[in-house]
Amino acid sequence: MIKDSNANSNDNALKVAYRHGHDHDNDSGLINPTTATATSSEDADVSPSISSKLSGYFSKSKRNISASAIACGIVGAAAVAGITGAATRSSQIHMRKNAAVSLFDIDTASIFDAVVPRVKSKSGKSEPGTSTPIPATGYYSGYDTEDGSPQKVYVFCGVETCNITIEDSRFSTCEQVLGAGEFFGGVGVARDVPVDSLDDFSIELYCIEEFGGSINFTKSPSSILTGDMQVLPNGQLIRTGPGFFYTVQSFVNPKEDGAMIEVEAVDIDDVGYNINGEYNGVDMSDGSGEFFNIACTKEFCDIVLFDQGFTQECENSRGEAFYNGVAFAKDVPRTSLSSFEIDLYCIEFPDLVINSTAGPDLKIPFELELLPDSPEGVMRNPLTDNYYYRSSYKSGEYAGFDTSFSLYEDFNAIFNALDTEDSSIQALQIDCKEGFCDLSLIDSSFSSCKDGTSGNAYSYLGGIAVAKNVSQNSLHDFQLELFCVEDISSIGIIDYDVTPIILTGDLVFLEDGIIKRTGPGFNYFASSNLDLQTNEVSGLYSGARLHDGGQQRVNILCTPVVDDVDECDIIVWTAINYECIQDDTSRFIINGIAVAKGEPRDALDGFYIDLYCVSPEAGVEIDYEADIPVRSFHAEILTDDNGKVVSLSLDADTIPILKNTPVPYSN
Repeated sequence: MIKDSNANSNDNALKVAYRHGHDHDNDSGLINPTTATATSSEDADVSPSISSKLSGYFSKSKRNISASAIACGIVGAAAVAGITGAATRSSQIHMRKNAAVSLFDIDTASIFDAVVPRVKSKSGKSEPGTSTPIPATGYYSGYDTEDGSPQKVYVFCGVETCNITIEDSRFSTCEQVLGAGEFFGGVGVARDVPVDSLDDFSIELYCIEEFGGSINFTKSPSSILTGDMQVLPNGQLIRTGPGFFYTVQSFVNPKEDGAMIEVEAVDIDDVGYNINGEYNGVDMSDGSGEFFNIACTKEFCDIVLFDQGFTQECENSRGEAFYNGVAFAKDVPRTSLSSFEIDLYCIEFPDLVINSTAGPDLKIPFELELLPDSPEGVMRNPLTDNYYYRSSYKSGEYAGFDTSFSLYEDFNAIFNALDTEDSSIQALQIDCKEGFCDLSLIDSSFSSCKDGTSGNAYSYLGGIAVAKNVSQNSLHDFQLELFCVEDISSIGIIDYDVTPIILTGDLVFLEDGIIKRTGPGFNYFASSNLDLQTNEVSGLYSGARLHDGGQQRVNILCTPVVDDVDECDIIVWTAINYECIQDDTSRFIINGIAVAKGEPRDALDGFYIDLYCVSPEAGVEIDYEADIPVRSFHAEILTDDNGKVVSLSLDADTIPILKNTPVPYSN
C-alpha cells in the first residue's frame, strides 16, 4: 500500500486523490462477521449496514470461489484436443441462484442516509463537481495495485440513482476473513446512489463464510469500502479512495454528447432486435465473473455461458479454481430467449476437456430480458438478478463506425471467444497489411499442450498458436502452428524450433465484428475497435506475449497536473509473472503487478517500471514503501506516425498491443 498521510490538497484534487489515495480495499473498517465490530482501527468508521434490508432476498446457494477477470489475461492457448469422459447427470434440473426479489429493487436510500460519515483519503480528495457528470452505466476494468488482482466495477444508472457492484478475483479483505489465500470470496455492492453523489458514497463488501459456500447478504458486511468515483470524459473511472483507475470495457451506446441511448420497448424475443455480442457480468451469489456470448440468426441462436469456476455445480471436477466446466445451448429458437435451458458440461478429473457425447451434467434454466429506460446493450437474467453488459462492437445506428471487413483494407483487431471444449477463454489477434495477415491465438488454458508440459501447469497450460503471412483472401483456409511452454512453473519460455501442433484456422467473417472459426466451431467477438484506433493514449490495451503465450495487459491514465502538462500512470499486468515464482510456496497465478506513476506523457518512449510480487500469505498486500521490486524494466510505449499506441517494449521484448476501449466519449 502506498502511504502518504501528509499530502495536502491542491488545484488538482482529483490527481492528488488518485495518485496517493490511502483508503484501500483492506483497512477501511474490517468487520468480524460474527460480532460485527470493527477489527481494524485505521480509518475504521463502521456504519450500520444494509444487510437488515437484504434479509431473505439472497438465500441463494451456489458454488465455490471462482476466478473473475482472469479472462482478461490468464496465459496459454487454445484447446483443440480429443474429447474424453465425463459423468452424466442430464436428467438433473438445476435452478441456480433463484432470488425472490432483486437487490436492485430494494429501497436502500434511507439506510444510506443513516450511514456514519465515511472514510476520507488522508492525502486529499476531489471536490464534488470537479469532473464532468457523464452517465456511467457500463462495466470498467482495472487493477488493484495493493494485491495485484484484476478488478471490475459494474455501474447501472437510472435517471436519478446508480447501482454499483465490484468484482475482484481475490479480495484481500475476504482472504483475511477466510484465513486462506484462495481466489474470490466476496462482492462489493452499493445501491441507490444518487447520480450527483458518485464522488461520495460507500461500498459494502460481503465475503463468503467458507469456501464452497455462497454470500450471505442477511449478515453484516465484512467491510465498508470507500466508493467515491470520478467518471472522466474519455470513459475512464477513478475510485479516489483507494486510488485505483479503470477503463470502460462495455459498449452500451454513448451518444456523441456522452448521453446514453435508451433501448426502446422491445421484447427480447423480437427477431427484429439484434442481440448478438459478447456480454460480461458478475454472479451475485459468489462474486465470480460471468461471460455470456450469443450469436443469432432470425431463426436460431448459439449461446455460451462461462463462469470462471462452476466449482459447486461441477462437484466431481478436478477441484481447480478455474475452468471446471462450460455451459452452452445450440439452436435455441430466436423467439425463446425469454426462457430456455443451457446445458452445463463439467470437466471431470483428470481430464482437461469435456465429454459432450455423454450428455450434460446439469440443465440450467435461463431467462433474458431487456430493461425499460436502460441503455441499449444491457440485459438481465431475472432468475439470478445477474446483469450483462455488452463488451463487443455492434454496427448500425448505435455504433458510429463500421465493423465490416474487406479483402482490400488493412485492419488490426482482437477477437475474444469462449472455448467450449475445455472451458477456457481465447483471444485471437489479426493484423492485416497490404494483403497479408499475421495471426496469434492465445488461450488461458491450452489443453493441447498437455503432453510434454511439466511443472504446476494442470489448469494453466501455456502456449501460443501463430500463422504468418497468410493471404488476406485465404483466411477461410489456413493453419495455425501451436507452440507450447515446456515448463510453465519456471521461466516459461517457448521454443519455436520444435515441431508445432497443427490447428485449424479457417475463419468465416460475419457481420458486427463476429468471426466463426469453422474447425472447432467457436465464435469470436471483436473486443477492439476495428477502425477508430485514436491517438488518445489513455486506455486499456492487450496483446500476445510471444515468448510465453501470455496476454499482456496495459492500463494507462494520463491527466494534466501543472500548466496542462500530462502525467501518466501505467500498470502492466499479466496473470503469471515468472519472476515471482521463487519456490513451491510462491503464488503461481495473479502473483505480481508492475506500476509506474507520474511519468510525463512525452517521455513514454523511455521510462522504468517496477514489478512487485504478491505475498503468498492470505490478505497481505504490497507495501510500496518497504517492499523491493523483483525487477525494474526499461519500458517503451511506442506509437505510429499518427500517435496511435501500437506496442509495448519491456527490456527490448516488444509486444504488439491494441486498445480494448470502446469509442471515446466526446465532450
